[in-house]
Amino acid sequence: PDAVSADVWYRLVQYVVGFNEGTSETERDTLQAYAAQKALTAISQSHPHDTLVQLSAYLIGEFACRLRTEVASPQRILQQLHEHFPRVKSQSKALMLVAYAKLLSQEPEALRYQVLGIFEDLKDSQDIELQQRATELYALAADEAQMEDVLQSMPPFSETVQANNPLIRRLKYNTTYNRAATRTQLEAAAKSEGGMYKSSGTRQSNASAAGGSPVKVPGGRDSPRSDSSSGSSSGCAS
Repeated sequence: PDAVSADVWYRLVQYVVGFNEGTSETERDTLQAYAAQKALTAISQSHPHDTLVQLSAYLIGEFACRLRTEVASPQRILQQLHEHFPRVKSQSKALMLVAYAKLLSQEPEALRYQVLGIFEDLKDSQDIELQQRATELYALAADEAQMEDVLQSMPPFSETVQANNPLIRRLKYNTTYNRAATRTQLEAAAKSEGGMYKSSGTRQSNASAAGGSPVKVPGGRDSPRSDSSSGSSSGCAS
């Protein structure tokens, strides 16, 4: 996991969130439920890597509502994710706070006490980023309508992002590549500015063509997306 850059798991998120073309809504729903289940399994480990925690936090925040209640209750999902909070890096903690807020927007009655308690404790954190994030999310939770609007699920990605995602190129356009070749492509894309891989072997740093530079909030400054379509949301409705 130490060798996997953020750009690689951002591309995995793109694939799970989906694209305008190529997959039906039913197929996306099935994949998102599967991804949420795998994320829940990943955080059930004792010491998952920071990269895995970040990916799992994003997937759970977006798609936990696709999990059947008999698989895990909202309280159990939050508990399993929050168990890793004390030991992970600040960037992972920031993503986890947004995931908590998204879980709260999906299950306000079940999670309000626990999530607001976490935010309240972090309002005095020595980490300025976490302090600001917790304060903002705590205030946001006071207005359910505004929280639902701000934390709504991501819509499918545009065709431009789809065309330049090396995972999609691997799955759809060239079945002759082996795993080693695919890893080389992903590493080349991750090292290039903007993270776009071109099959000719050249690299392009045009961030807008690649879907933009990754930012940190889902739906805002922290999302692994900045180029999404204006279509309907692909994840859970708040």
